[in-house]
Amino acid sequence: PHNYGMGWPWFAQELWLATPDNGLAAVMYAPSEVRAKVGADATEVTVSTDTAYPFGDTLTFTVRTPRPVAFP
Repeated sequence: PHNYGMGWPWFAQELWLATPDNGLAAVMYAPSEVRAKVGADATEVTVSTDTAYPFGDTLTFTVRTPRPVAFP
């Protein structure tokens, strides 16, 4: 197929998605890191994922924020 090589870039691009309520969703799992503005005051957070999925069944999410923030 003509766009065969695009599978991995598209997969990586879509691991994390913003939600309409200023949140963040991990929609697919792979070792990754995302920086995003979340919550009512658009606080920048960094979320890292450590996993061997699909070869293991453990996911570890590390959330780093400059201050406490609530977001979906």
